Amino acid sequence: MLNLYLDQNVLGLLAEGRIILKPKVDVRWVFSNEHLTEVARGDTKEILDVLRTLKAQRLLLKRDEEGRITEQWFIEEYADPGKLYSEFRQNPPAVDPAMFEGLIAKIFGSQDPNVAEAFPGDMAKQVREHLKEIPRLEDIFGSSLEDLIRDAGEDALEKLAGTQPLENRRKPLGFDRGQASNFADASNPLQALWEHANKYSPSPISADQFFGFDPPDKRLFGYEKWPVFLGISTCYSILNAIGFRPDAGLARTNRVPANMSDAHHVAYAAFCDALFSEDSRMCEKALAIYRYRQIGTGVVDVSKRVDG
Repeated sequence: MLNLYLDQNVLGLLAEGRIILKPKVDVRWVFSNEHLTEVARGDTKEILDVLRTLKAQRLLLKRDEEGRITEQWFIEEYADPGKLYSEFRQNPPAVDPAMFEGLIAKIFGSQDPNVAEAFPGDMAKQVREHLKEIPRLEDIFGSSLEDLIRDAGEDALEKLAGTQPLENRRKPLGFDRGQASNFADASNPLQALWEHANKYSPSPISADQFFGFDPPDKRLFGYEKWPVFLGISTCYSILNAIGFRPDAGLARTNRVPANMSDAHHVAYAAFCDALFSEDSRMCEKALAIYRYRQIGTGVVDVSKRVDG
């Protein structure tokens, strides 16, 4: 049986009746919590009907006792997508990822001075809300911890104040004016990109470190070894940053959630036999990442097969 992971846009095409899936072999359609995140963000509950029709099953990553992502994963037995979605909505993440959208846009070169101005206050607010759930802890730490978090957020913004547009930062690596995408046809695009970058800016870090598979600061996040899922997600964003078939609107706050979802879909699909997507740029990045990591996941660009 083949495990086939469907990107959200493919589910949208199925909902609209623009494509029909007729596999010739025994398959299991797979989705992840990232799909449920996108349904909630866009209020596209028709996607749940498609998952129900396909009898799609959810892929989950196992976490250790401290909540860290491991290299283990499993696919659940079929459960009604509507029920899974309701449970998902009732258990939101401890930290709202939306508060990082402006900060990420700034990292990707946004020149809007106000794009992340709410970040320090949002961080402090989240700390305050969590403290309320722990008896007496708020009395002990209270505003001092909240102020510390707010100050850390303001320091982060200050360091990003002079961030240049991505095009300016790509030039020292030899990737200005779309040059990174010229490596898409290489047998191993990431290796070729790394070798090219080293000609312009020799670095003591390895290719794995450069592309985010072995970040030097991983211990700050509690990891001795960076999980494949996080490595792929990070690498996807780095490819965007250097301009390898980049997603649209990298420096726009309203595009950050969709671009981050694409990174997570590519990472989840690495545990399946194939990824199906209508996004050609996403497909090319996924294929390049899988080749570099010698992952056997196939990539199917359905944009060339869409009726209308």
